[in-house]
Amino acid sequence: MTLARPDHTPAPTSRHPHPLVPRPTGPARVLPGPPLPVGGRWRLRAEDPALAEVARTVHTLLAPHLGARLLPLGDEDGATALGDDGGTRDLTLALRTDEGPYGPVARGVSPAGLDVPADESYRLTVDATGLHCRATTPEGLFRAAASALQLLATAAHSPGQTLPAQEFTDAPHFAWRGLLIDPARGFLRPAEVRQLIDLAALYKLNVVHLHLTDNEGWRIELPGLPRLTAGEAPFYTADEYGELQRYAAARFVTLVPEIDLPGHCAALRAAVPGLPAAPCPEGLAGRFPFVPPLDLADPGTRALVEEIFAGVCALTEGPYVHIGADEAVGMTGESFAVAVRALRAAVRAHGKRPLGWQESSRAGITPDDLAQFWVDVPMMELPGSQEELEARPELLRHGWTLELAQAMGRFFAPADGDLGRILAGGGKVLLSPQCHLYLDRAYDIAIVPPAQAADASRLGFPSYRHRDVAYTAAWEPHTHGVPPERIAGVEATVFGESVTSLADVVLLLLPRLPAAAETAWCGGPSPWEEYRARLAPHTHVWRARDLAHLATTEVAWE
Repeated sequence: MTLARPDHTPAPTSRHPHPLVPRPTGPARVLPGPPLPVGGRWRLRAEDPALAEVARTVHTLLAPHLGARLLPLGDEDGATALGDDGGTRDLTLALRTDEGPYGPVARGVSPAGLDVPADESYRLTVDATGLHCRATTPEGLFRAAASALQLLATAAHSPGQTLPAQEFTDAPHFAWRGLLIDPARGFLRPAEVRQLIDLAALYKLNVVHLHLTDNEGWRIELPGLPRLTAGEAPFYTADEYGELQRYAAARFVTLVPEIDLPGHCAALRAAVPGLPAAPCPEGLAGRFPFVPPLDLADPGTRALVEEIFAGVCALTEGPYVHIGADEAVGMTGESFAVAVRALRAAVRAHGKRPLGWQESSRAGITPDDLAQFWVDVPMMELPGSQEELEARPELLRHGWTLELAQAMGRFFAPADGDLGRILAGGGKVLLSPQCHLYLDRAYDIAIVPPAQAADASRLGFPSYRHRDVAYTAAWEPHTHGVPPERIAGVEATVFGESVTSLADVVLLLLPRLPAAAETAWCGGPSPWEEYRARLAPHTHVWRARDLAHLATTEVAWE
């Protein structure tokens, strides 16, 4: 069946021979010999006892896709398998330090905090006996296993399916490949966060950024500050947060917590009444419909914030803590600079490295600073006339006026200089441009199947222009004027203003997240026609994991 929409060519119907996302970046070659049958039993074997933990994690990830055909770890002869439906194949994990690395060292900033990023390169061989993963590090082996899982998961549903004998090498372009999730606004239970960590790992992302605090909620318990999580609102206990970090680390994913200050602080103000407001620009007091930002020049407020970050740093096993620093509406430039410097100092005092949103650059920036770029006025696509506004039904539906659009442009005007400030100060840029990587963006209704129209129409931030999946997949990291050596990495976001459940988050993420992951791994986008052919069979990956995606009509889904 050919699927089309008015402004797209028909989606291809033939299966891509290598349905891997991200696509391998190294050379590939066809091997002589018969193809590999995917049916039958599968045995996971680690050649080095030191890989036992990696093997256990890979086995857990494989289980939803192979079911009873996956032998228990350590069952070398397959005695416990249910029947013999075509023999036993091997998925092997082997460290080969004498052969690697299999690709270049990734660029940017390592989320593990090392001066030289870990070697994530690998070689994957397919022959008649099975799938064979080789790498110089356990991390590289895990990335190889993610590719092997995709090959099996996209083929195992089809009786008699085989994989051609082949071999390829692979390595990432960017060292930091992240996904932000937002439990502050749309709380996710620990089990649901684990599902999203698994999804990130399957597409070779290595950071999950937890937006833990905002106006809507404070979601992390800090021993010694019980008032922050008093009441009935859900939050992660210190033990749950630690367990999530360990779960992520087993998948070579680093959790980065965000405590978003000095703005976005309504939840903190509710927990600790009486905190003074930051000084407001002259003539603007009372004109902002936002919660007043914190005044970190106030000794009591600063002491509280330092205690908060001491607690977060003590609980955090990774090297980074995000300080927020975005949209601090209604405070003077001087008070904002005082706040950002205090937040950075509070993190560094406890041996962690701070990063903040791009606005943090307005407090000064040095080569030791990392700033996350998310917005400028052009990418906001604000209507400049009444006619342009009337052509944006998504804005009219939410009460936008031309006056509001002009006010938004004035407020965000300083953002146009943030990248220049970051680069002039020598900082590194983590790319999260709202135009392409904010996945809390509504889908273009033209590509939404009728059965999903109701859900799609209620999801997404109201001021963002609705876009199709091809638009996300076309993003090019090097179009923002940041020199390649100054790009720390890439991070997609899914903020939670419109979500009420994990299903909502997944509908916003899938099928767009794999495209962002591909660009992060490969350094740039792939041709849309080729990419969507590889993406089509990934429905089998998602269904096996109970993840319901938006079935965009741009792709001929299997």
